[in-house]
Amino acid sequence: MRMIHRMFHLHSMKGQLQFWGSLTVVLLGILSITVYSFLEYNESKREGIETLRTVTTMQSEFIEYWFAERAEDIRAMASRNSSRMLDLKEMRANFEFALNNRNDFTVINFLDKKGNLVITTEKGIHELNFADREYYKQAMKGREYISDVIVGRLTGEPNIYFSAPVRDYKGNVQGLVLGVVKPDQIDKIINSTSHEEKGTTYLVNREGVLLTESDALKESIPRKIGGSVRLKMKVDTEIVRSALKNRPVLESYLDYRGKEVYGAYRWTNGGKWLIIGEMDKHTALTDMYERLVLMIFLTILVLLLFIYLAIRVAGKMERPIQSLRRGTQVIRDGNYRWAIRTDQLGDSPLELLELCETFNQMAATIDMNIKLLEESEQRFKSLFLYNSDAVFSLDLKGRFVRVNPTCIRMSGYSEEELLSMSFEPMIRPEDRERAKQAITYVNLGQSDRFESVLIHKDGHVIDTLIKIVPIIVSGKIVGAHGIAKNITEQTRALKDLQASKELVSNILESITDAFFALDLEWRFTYVNHEAERMLGKGSDGLIGKVIWDEFPLILNSPFQHAYEDAMKKQIVVEFESHFEPFCIWLNVRVFPSKDGLSVYLRDITSRKEAEESLRESEELFRLLTENANDIIARHGQNEICTYMSPAVRTILGYEPEEVVGTSTYTLIHPEDVSIVRESHERILRTDVVTHPTYRIRRKDGKYIWVETTTKGIRNNTTGEIEEIITVTRDINERKRAEQKLQEANTMLKHISFIDGLTEAANRRYFDEMLQKEWQRLSECGLPLSLILVDIDSFKAYNDTYGHLGGDSCLKLVAKVLQEGMASRPEDIVARYGGEEFAILLPNLSQIEAVQIAESLRHQVESLQVPHSQSKVGKYVTISAGVATITPSMFTTPEGLIQAADKALYQAKRTRNQVETYS
Repeated sequence: MRMIHRMFHLHSMKGQLQFWGSLTVVLLGILSITVYSFLEYNESKREGIETLRTVTTMQSEFIEYWFAERAEDIRAMASRNSSRMLDLKEMRANFEFALNNRNDFTVINFLDKKGNLVITTEKGIHELNFADREYYKQAMKGREYISDVIVGRLTGEPNIYFSAPVRDYKGNVQGLVLGVVKPDQIDKIINSTSHEEKGTTYLVNREGVLLTESDALKESIPRKIGGSVRLKMKVDTEIVRSALKNRPVLESYLDYRGKEVYGAYRWTNGGKWLIIGEMDKHTALTDMYERLVLMIFLTILVLLLFIYLAIRVAGKMERPIQSLRRGTQVIRDGNYRWAIRTDQLGDSPLELLELCETFNQMAATIDMNIKLLEESEQRFKSLFLYNSDAVFSLDLKGRFVRVNPTCIRMSGYSEEELLSMSFEPMIRPEDRERAKQAITYVNLGQSDRFESVLIHKDGHVIDTLIKIVPIIVSGKIVGAHGIAKNITEQTRALKDLQASKELVSNILESITDAFFALDLEWRFTYVNHEAERMLGKGSDGLIGKVIWDEFPLILNSPFQHAYEDAMKKQIVVEFESHFEPFCIWLNVRVFPSKDGLSVYLRDITSRKEAEESLRESEELFRLLTENANDIIARHGQNEICTYMSPAVRTILGYEPEEVVGTSTYTLIHPEDVSIVRESHERILRTDVVTHPTYRIRRKDGKYIWVETTTKGIRNNTTGEIEEIITVTRDINERKRAEQKLQEANTMLKHISFIDGLTEAANRRYFDEMLQKEWQRLSECGLPLSLILVDIDSFKAYNDTYGHLGGDSCLKLVAKVLQEGMASRPEDIVARYGGEEFAILLPNLSQIEAVQIAESLRHQVESLQVPHSQSKVGKYVTISAGVATITPSMFTTPEGLIQAADKALYQAKRTRNQVETYS
């Protein structure tokens, strides 16, 4: 360690800056390279694995699509009319045609229901039985089947078998169509979608048997050896074991060749096969290695540059720091006038130059403060020695440590006697506890002020006002300064004044008026109990407070003007005014004097309320009726209008005089008279407020909608209702808005039941109407028929002509179905699913429903919409399933849908057909 200190001069700041700055830069560079390497490694690994996942996913989708197409091919051959009727000659021709057009199949066979080979496209093979094969067993159960890669019985080569049962028109299994495909087709799919620069892919089954020719297989198996050898090679690597447990593979592992690789997998063929994509680890990280070498090279260059700059900066920082060091030594020796020559420091850093300037200013400030301190000390001595009040200093226990001459004269003790005693014995016994409390405050760093009685050495007492403040040195409390003022004369005068005030207070408290006094600065000097009650505040909260601060609401009010007039003009002012904050009327009398104002307040609210009550009651009704926007009217028991407000001009166009004296029901629409009459009768019976809505005739003859609030008025003597008051409001615009809202809701409900693409009814509307028709027909015992329609090979149509073409096809078919059912408005045509439509036929037999379905099928076919990928012709066609049920407690709507769906399934087996299910 010492050798390092000597080598890099770590005893100086320059050496430490150079060493630690360079070391910091080197460590940051190493840390940056380490973090960059870690991030690049993880990113390269993630990109490689994501690429493999993308490739395996794409290949899986291609394989699944290929399997679906081959299965569809076999299914189509099994469902042809020639197959269902066992026309062997036509079947053979169909097999040959399919073999020539689908080069994926190597052989297509037909086995009868006993497993015998009846038809085969492979030459030289006859009279074999395959009843022990799984595809035969599945076909006899009416199921389609796709095999794993198995070795053929005749050729000894690996094959994949596709089978579909052949049924007659009654649904009985008569045999099966069997298509044979070599695994080489899977190889072609994988090779056509693989990216060799991104790694290699191969296929294994759940037992790990290699199904495709991977690179290792090509290297290890000669071309002349049969393809069945591949089925003898098993792959037992980490990725296969992880795939069987559905675990992701996130790290590298050894493949079947012993190389370290990254891998990704994807299950396909219904989980039977596993597609594995692998990439050599070195290949995946090659780009990372290149970027890392470049990063290291650039980092070294940057490190060298920073080390060079650190050495230069350390050199520039050394000179001003040495100057500061010398300056502190000079100040330590007592020379405060020495200054650093900053003009000789060259291009040193600005911050250090500013630090040197600050040092010079601090030295000058210290020199000046020392002079001021000496002058302050002289002033303090003058203030202490010649103060007219007793000034003293105490330690933390309350003992005198310094006293001035006035303190000696006031106490009667000599300076020596005072400095040997505590100030507590000089205080009257009943005040000593308060003196102890003051010392406690000092110890807590707080000042204190209190009045006490000082006992002179000869025994007489002196009233004093004592103030004690803590002495704080370097943040620590070391004692206290105290000042004692002789207030004996002030205390005697105050006692006399207090006695006089008590006499006046007793007089003022005995009067019934509220009274308060204000000084010349508008401060409260006295408040009696009645004023406290009236103002809502106690005298403790008012005495000494400015009236405008405590009651700002009287600013710019009659109260302020009256007080100011009395003060300025020295005249008596008396007035009456309402005081809003307290909601009371006051009689105010203000008497000025040389010391301020005396104010008397008397509550006259009761008198004022009595005066205003009559006037208000007389004006209230007139004010309401003359200015109301609604029509206010009065009606007698004889149903004659006795008063009508001016608002009748605006709302109905009549003058009030034209309506007064007429019948209550004259202007009401004849159809609504009963509503208003019933409202009036109800008021007479139950004394409730009613709100009838009705139409009333304007002067121009038009009717408008109004709403009337109606209330009965009782006679105070008899208690009987003697007249009815009505308030009528124009609600014509509200009625229009309500009507528009109702129309909008109807339109919205209609839109919610329409399919946006085809404009046929949607599934929601179909389900709702099915339930309603089912309930209705079950009550009258009538049949309900359902037709389910499906567009043949619509997926292939979409794939060929795109989604826009598919949408156009759906619109055309929907239009044909809707126009075909236009003659029966009660029927419902709805889009049931993607390319499926449902037609609900209430009160229609199965025979009639089949006729309608056949008619719709012919109409769609006659459109001649091209469909190059159709399995049954050149044009778009539909298949339909028909079912009829009479709703009852023993049947359900779901049963009707299931029956129609089964009929549709039978029709789709041959396509362009109408089938029934009963």
